[in-house]
Amino acid sequence: MTDRLTDAKAFLLALPHAQSLGMQLVAMGDGKATIAMPYDPRLIGDPLTGVLHGGAISALMDTASGASVLCHPAAPLTTATLDLRIDYMRPATPGQTVTAHAVCHHVTRTVAFIRVTATDADTARPVAMGTGTFTLDRPPTDRLTAEGLATEVVATEGLAIEGQAAEGLATEGQATERLATDGLATAALATEGLATEGLVTEHSPKKAPR
Repeated sequence: MTDRLTDAKAFLLALPHAQSLGMQLVAMGDGKATIAMPYDPRLIGDPLTGVLHGGAISALMDTASGASVLCHPAAPLTTATLDLRIDYMRPATPGQTVTAHAVCHHVTRTVAFIRVTATDADTARPVAMGTGTFTLDRPPTDRLTAEGLATEVVATEGLAIEGQAAEGLATEGQATERLATDGLATAALATEGLATEGLVTEHSPKKAPR
């Protein structure tokens, strides 16, 4: 995990957009990441107020979120954004550094769930908050284990279905056997009826010839 964490840090620092926006990795580990973005006049969205553009803050929050997934104990090889919803609470104060704190709080076999908050110097009043989902590309051994478990479940369900089918065939066989038995009984009754009819005919009084 230490080597992967080192690689993840190096990867984040090498991202072209992170370099262009001046992002700085503050902390990263155990599914949590903090990345800071110093105030830069190039990123101003409103020249009249000097407020940073929301797109720059979104990129910061997205990068911090991905970093939290990469350093999760599940140790994914790579990750990518599936969905990221951001709610802006207020404009970031001009001249102040914006910092994103992200937490990867839950993972499944292929998806990671994050929460992220962006603040400036006034940490009690968030600039923006977000939630999102990211892909979770596990190491091959983990994938094989998970896929093996899934295959085992499918195989077990298949055996259960086969058992039900066999039981159904047995039931049909029993029903057929009953029908055959009923048929034989009916045939026997019919034969007995014919025999009875023959006896009656044989003992009936014969008419005298004219």
